[in-house]
Order: sequence, then structure tokens, then C-alpha cells
Amino acid sequence: MATNKFWNNWTISTRISLVISIGILASILFIVIGTVTFLKKEYLTTFGKQQLTMVKTFALYLDADLTSKLKALTVVADVAPPEVMLDSSAAQKFLSTRTGLVSLLDDGLMILTTEGRLLAEVPVISSDRIGTDYSSHPFFLQAQKVGRPVISEPFRSTKPGARPIIEFVAPLRDSEGLISGYLCGGLTLGGNNALGNIARRTVGNSGYFYVYSQDRTILIHPDSSRILQKDVPVGANRLFDLALAGFDERGDGQGRPHAAEACMAGIHGETINSRGLHFMASFQQLHSAPWILAANLPMQEVLAPFYTTQKTVIVTISICGLGAILFSIWLLVRFMAPLNRFIDHLQKSGEEVISFGGKGGPEVTRLTTTFNQMLNRIQESRTELATNEELQRTLLNASPDIICFKDDQGRWLLANEAHLSLFQLVDIAYQGKKNSELAEHTLFYRDVFLADELTDEITWKHGGISISEEVIPVTEAESKIFEIIRAPLFHPDGRRKALVVIGRDISARKKIEERLRQLSQAVEQCPVSIIITDTTGAIQFVNPAFTRQTGYTYAEAIGQNPRILKTEKTRPETFEKLWQTISCGKIWEGELHNKRKDGQEFIEYAIISPVVNDSGVITHFMAVKEDISEKKQSEEIIWRQANFDHLTNLPNRRLFLYRLQRAIPFTLRDNTSLALLFLDLDNFKEVNDTLGHDQGDVLLVEVTRRLLECVRDTDTVARFGGDEFVVLLTSIKEDVDIIRVTKKIIESLRKPYYFNNHTVTCISASIGVTCCPQDGNNIDTLLKNADRAMYMAKNAGRNCWKSFAEVEQRS
Repeated sequence: MATNKFWNNWTISTRISLVISIGILASILFIVIGTVTFLKKEYLTTFGKQQLTMVKTFALYLDADLTSKLKALTVVADVAPPEVMLDSSAAQKFLSTRTGLVSLLDDGLMILTTEGRLLAEVPVISSDRIGTDYSSHPFFLQAQKVGRPVISEPFRSTKPGARPIIEFVAPLRDSEGLISGYLCGGLTLGGNNALGNIARRTVGNSGYFYVYSQDRTILIHPDSSRILQKDVPVGANRLFDLALAGFDERGDGQGRPHAAEACMAGIHGETINSRGLHFMASFQQLHSAPWILAANLPMQEVLAPFYTTQKTVIVTISICGLGAILFSIWLLVRFMAPLNRFIDHLQKSGEEVISFGGKGGPEVTRLTTTFNQMLNRIQESRTELATNEELQRTLLNASPDIICFKDDQGRWLLANEAHLSLFQLVDIAYQGKKNSELAEHTLFYRDVFLADELTDEITWKHGGISISEEVIPVTEAESKIFEIIRAPLFHPDGRRKALVVIGRDISARKKIEERLRQLSQAVEQCPVSIIITDTTGAIQFVNPAFTRQTGYTYAEAIGQNPRILKTEKTRPETFEKLWQTISCGKIWEGELHNKRKDGQEFIEYAIISPVVNDSGVITHFMAVKEDISEKKQSEEIIWRQANFDHLTNLPNRRLFLYRLQRAIPFTLRDNTSLALLFLDLDNFKEVNDTLGHDQGDVLLVEVTRRLLECVRDTDTVARFGGDEFVVLLTSIKEDVDIIRVTKKIIESLRKPYYFNNHTVTCISASIGVTCCPQDGNNIDTLLKNADRAMYMAKNAGRNCWKSFAEVEQRS
């Protein structure tokens, strides 16, 4: 009771909306499942037939090639004079003139006696081979048994190299027509011939051809290791076995076609090969030899185009279904509104209300109170109905879609002006005629009419709404694509009633879909990383380049914030500037230090731009990013090579002068001093001359270490070259600091040096000191001053230091 009460409180709009929604959803599901199943079956059938046709073509090609070679060999055998078999020299002379035949058979020619002895061969391999016994070889026994030209089963040649070959054999006859010997020609399997060309051909992108014989021996195959192998066990490949069964002429005894008949017509279908892989396979028996030509194409490649189409069909039908539901609900609400207003008007009219005991929802309850008042208005309603019918006809003709109604026999009942105009039927009495009759009135659309008649019949048999896309020509050079909906109507007893056909021009939509597909492919194949986020920063799309660059899969990235890549090396103010820029609708460019999923850090150059809708509102952000880590590393290496000494890793002359140039203005501004110490090692040449340059380099590295221990981290120690070093002391406020550091350097450098079992005690330093601004305030002056002071220290006996002030005093 509670359920009925709850249901009765629902409005008619709600009830009908629910029923329509359920009906449309169920229809969509049914249509999608049926359409996809039917299309897949038809697609695989069509594809298999096309592949079999290709295999048959190549089988004819192989048959023609093998037959022509055997015929050429037979012609030569027929014209061979009986004297050829008299001795080896006559046979050899005969073969040597058959250059055309040799060019066809790349394993050479042989003449065998009736006992199977080698009488002659071309090309000549060795005179020792004359007389070689081939009497037990299968190809000789086969030719001897049938007594006519044959193509042998494959075997390995007895010639050097033991190549896999087949042998063409034709009997030689004497003047009485009796067999006097055999002319043989070999053809290499997989060589530069028709068989080899077939093995090297591909089916699609990853498929291949192969040939096998009745005893399951592989003759040709892209994998040369499988040639002459019997590596396909019985039952390992269903269609492989079925093709072999074509050699059995017994039939199955149950009235079904012989396997041989099926094999001659060709076999195709899905199968699992001996390696356990799923293929679309086709098999065709050759006529010239008891062999079978086969082609395999992986099912994954076969079905790739179908899956793309399937996805498009499902999405399209789903969108149309959702639109139909929303449109139906909207129409229902609109249709119910006039009804309520009409009932309100009747209630306010003041006429007598007759009670009626009907129950139902609110609309029904209100309707029953006014039902009796409407009885005397039936005649007026008929007039109104006629008016409405005219209005409906007007609305039908105003529709841009093509609309047509047909009876149960396919005869046209009614069509709107758009339909008649499209098919040039405006001035033709179309009503009561079938498509096949109308086709005679407009030959331009003859094929379209006949095809539609077949499609209508399929829809009737299907028993439900069918949706298809059809290309309809408009002119000789232009066609349009229509989405055709066919809805069959049935009587309660199941008999056909009528067929409604509605078509909508979707040419423009298809062009838009193609442009979207091209754009999607461009983004997917873009070599740089692309990320799309919503306005909160949540990732909604990444392309494959993002996965390759960061290690995060598409599923792992979706919903995350790009900060999963963030490292502490990117300053916070960079991110603040970034968000300020893109939030204002501008493009931001810059470098970001990020890390991959495995923790490895890298540097990206990013361009981030906002995406706005038609109203100018930002809806998304798109980032295009490129990994520039290697570029930055290269720049770092180049910078270090240009600014640092390769032996001591100290700044070189260039970097030192740059730092000195920057230090002078700060010194003058802060009212401090800087000191420039020019240092030259004493007796370093003797070390190089006695111990060698390698040991001298070791000593220079040790000198560098001692110099760095004598100065502050803020000071600079540089190597100008050879044994010359320069020290820059900044922020010096008293001369005592300079004296202390200089003496510390001299004491440190004159201590003994121990390395590689050598002790060096002769090394010391002569140092020249100049100050800024006391002695000068530019680079050239300071360097000259320090150099003069250093030479003064040298002249004073070395192992000491002199200041430029002392140089000035002595001048």
C-alpha cells in the first residue's frame, strides 16, 4: 500500500520521463551490442576473404613460375639429341649451351643416366663429381617411378654449401622414345626467385607468407632456420591441419564437401599457430606441386581498425541516446505545461463539474474533475485535430532532416520536402511506390535506392531501431554523409505496420571529428611533454612523452598535481611568479628543476599557458615542457673548461680577471681594500727537469691544496699558467692581514713535498703584493704592480715577498 501511494503521488511527467529514459537506455545497450557484434563478424569475414584472395593471387604466381620452369626444362629435354647420353663430354657440351635454362634454375643443371649416375653438370664444381650416384635420392626415385617431368620434394643439395633446394626433372629419350637419362635443374628455397620473393613479402605490417608440403615440411619461411623443418605438430594449428586434409580425397561420409574441395577453394579464418600466437590465416593449395601456400597476420593488427570504429560507434550512439533522453524530458515538460494551463482554464470557466471515480497521479485527479465537461466538445476537437494535422505537416516540411514513412511492403506513404528535394522526387508521384520503382525515375540515385531497400529489409528482420551512416551523392563531384535512423512499427500480433526513416546531414560533424582526431594524434605523437590541468592544478591529461620523461604512467598522473615533480632546487618565488602570470591569462616561460618517479632530477624548459572558453573564462592550463638537462650539463662543462684550470681545478686567468673586475667597485664603495698576490714558484723548473712533467703536475696540485688552506673561502686562488699563481684577498681593512696571509703562504710552500717515493725540499715562492685602491684601481695597473713586486722578490733572493710600495720607494 505504501508503494502504491508513493507511485500515485508521482506526476505523469515524472512517470513518463522515467519510462522513456529506461526504454532509451535499454535500446542503446541493445543497439550497441548488436551493432558491434554484427560489424565485427562482417569485418572479420570480409578481411579473411580479402586475405585469401591475396594468397590465391600469389599461389597463381607461384604455380605459373614453377610450371614455366618445368616446361622450359621439358622443352630442353625434348630437343636433346640421343648423342648427349653417349659420353660425359657430349652431355657437358650440351649443358654448357643452355645458358637461358641455367638463369632460371639457380642451383645448376645435371644430366643423370637411367641408373642415377651423374654424367654432366653446369656449373662444373669438380671433375671428381662425374659418376656420383643419385640412384637412392628421393627426387630420382620419384622421376624414375612416374616417367614424366616432375617437381621433387625439398631436400638439401649434395653440392658444397648443402643449400635447401627442389629439383625439376625431365626424362631424356632416345630415337625410339625410350628413357635414356634425366635432365635435372635445381632451385634454391629462399633464393632470389619466386619462392624466395614470397618468403620476403609481408602481410600488412607484421604478417608473413610460408609454404609447406604434404608431409608438414616447411619449404619457405621468413625464418630461414625453419626451412626443411617439421616443427608444426598435429593439432598445433587447426587450419594448418585442415589444409593438409585437402590432399585426402575420401570425404567425410556425411554428405559434407570433401576437404580437398575446400582446399582447392582456399581456407581462411582465425587460428592459433604452433607458437601459440593468434592469427588470421589463409591457405591455398598449389596446382603445380603438392604444396600449400599460407599467410599469417596477427589478430591484433587485423582488429586494430575495427576497434577504432567500434569506439566511435559506441560514443556516437551514447551521445545521441543521452540527447534523446534530455530532449524527450524537455518536450514532455513543455507538452504538460499547456495541459495544466488548459485544466486551470476549465476549472475557472464556472461550468458544472461531474464527479468521476478515477484515481491516479495529480494530473489524472485534476483531469477527471473536468472530463464530463469535455464530452460536448468532441466535435470541436475534431476540427482542432484537422488543424493540428496541417500544422504537423507544416512542421514536417520545415525540418532540415530527411523524413519518410513507408508501409509494411516498403511503399512510400509520406516524405517531407527535404527528402523529396534530396532525391529529385519533387515533381514525381512517389506515394505508393517502392524504392526499386522510384529508382527508374532518377537514375542518378538508382544505386542508393536499391541499397536502401535492402537495408530496410534488414531493419525489419532486426526488429528494432537501426542507426547507420550512409554516403549520398549530391552532384557528380560532391557527396554528403547522413546518419540514418530506421524505426520499424509492428501490430500487437507482431505483423509489420510501418517504417519510419529519418536522416540527418552529419557531413560537417564528420569533418570536425576528423580535425579532432588529427589534433589528438599530433598531441599523442608530440616529442615534448604536454600536461593539461584544471584551474586547481589537478592533471586531466598527459601525452606519452610525459610518461617517457617522468616515469609516471597516464593512470598514475591523472588527478595528481604537477607538484609531484617538484624539487627544492626551484625557488618558491618562481612558482609564485608562475601562478601570478597564468592566473592573469598570460603565458609563463622558464626553467624548472624537477624529479622523475625514480627520484632522478632533471631540468625542464616549460611554457605554460591558460586555456579560455568562448566567454574568456580560464577553464584549464596547458604546459609544454622539454627536458634540457643534457643541454645544461653541456653548458656547465663548456663554462668550466673556459673558466677553470684543468689540472688544479682553480679559476684560470679569464675567471680571475672577471672576479677582480667585479671586486674593485665593491672595494671602492665599501671603503675597504683588496690585495693582489702574484706568486711564482722557485726552482720549479729543476723539479720538471729531474723528475719529469708528470711529477711536476703532482707537485702543482699539492701547491694548490696548500694555497687554499692559507686563505678564506671568500678569497680567490687562480693559476695563470706554468708555476704562476695569483691570490685575491678581498675586504682587507688592515695591512697586518696581508702580511699574515703572505707569510703563511711562504711558510706552507717551503715545507718538503713527499710523493711517489720522492722528497722535494727546494720549492719555495716569490710573491709580489699590491693593494687597491692604494696602488691603483684598475686591473691592468694592479697586475703590473704585482708582477713588478714579484720580480723584486725574486731579485731579493727568492722565498720572500715584496709589496709594490717597496718598489715605489726604491724607484
